[in-house]
Amino acid sequence: MRYALLVSPSANRVYAQQSSALARAELAAVSERALRNAIAEVREETLGSVPYITFEAPELSPLALSWLSNLAATFALFRLEGDLLAPLALARWDGLESDLVTIQKYTGKTNETFTKLLLNVTLAASTFGAQDRRVLSLLDPLCGRGTTLNQALSYGFHATGVEIDKKDFEAYALFIQRYVKDKRLKHEAVQGSVKGHPKLDIAFALDKARTPFPRFFSRAAST
Repeated sequence: MRYALLVSPSANRVYAQQSSALARAELAAVSERALRNAIAEVREETLGSVPYITFEAPELSPLALSWLSNLAATFALFRLEGDLLAPLALARWDGLESDLVTIQKYTGKTNETFTKLLLNVTLAASTFGAQDRRVLSLLDPLCGRGTTLNQALSYGFHATGVEIDKKDFEAYALFIQRYVKDKRLKHEAVQGSVKGHPKLDIAFALDKARTPFPRFFSRAAST
């Protein structure tokens, strides 16, 4: 069967010239590592004056649809039926609204789409993340203001970050606490220290009603 992936417009904000190439590379990595090379004949095509990434694959299993739904560049996914595009319902992994990773704006911020791509490729390449949607733990030893941590949290993972810049630590500690409060998520936040350096532990529910807190975040500033 033949499918068409519409690349998200937001993916073009920083990597305008490379967005399609990055999408194809991520698709190839996921196909090889997580889908047993089920994806073939990947190419760029223009359909109705709109560019798509097209590919051939057997009828999509729930696992394949899940991975394709969560590629960093995926905006929409279609099955090609002759000249018609039949939209497929996406199975998103993100359990929190996208503003968790997009709302912060500052000089030097890592692009959110590229961050998600790297996390996806890491999951696909691992022996435990390709098919098992268990709760994993992520460590970012140079976490800045938390772009990677935020994506991990949105996936429902435990996330731990370490950052030497105290200003970055304070900015993110303020942001994440404000975020869960504004979203009215059940949470607990404990401030402390590690060898004299500030630390924040925060646990929060994925939505307003769920408890106990299935999401955990720990962050420490270090020199």
